[in-house]
Amino acid sequence: MAQELLGHYEILQQLRVEPLGRVVTCREPDSGRELLGKELFLPRHLTEGARQELAFNFRLALRALEEAHSPDFVPLVQWGQEGEQHYAIFALPEGETLAESLGQGRRLPPAEALSLVRTCAAALQVLQENQVGP
Repeated sequence: MAQELLGHYEILQQLRVEPLGRVVTCREPDSGRELLGKELFLPRHLTEGARQELAFNFRLALRALEEAHSPDFVPLVQWGQEGEQHYAIFALPEGETLAESLGQGRRLPPAEALSLVRTCAAALQVLQENQVGP
């Protein structure tokens, strides 16, 4: 059986399926480094225009992450498209994620919370400048 790929990255494990995509762990072919992958699903029942808009918004959100340049986000390694497959590759997060920490009832120290708010605001500004979202 052929190995499933995300771009040119070998998919190791599917972590979760989301309404418009999935999150996987994958391996970089040259280095063997394990990474986190996000694949965008473009539902066939949508019009071509709606599919193009989803792909555009996905790429724009990734650009917003790149422009935020923040240690609050897991580093984006690469993003691209192979045929109809749109994907993003991230470094694997180290330690506990924010969702895990907050899910256990812990609070962020004020300086960390402020840094995260600034980072999210910078990313949202890129999206708003491109008329995506409210």
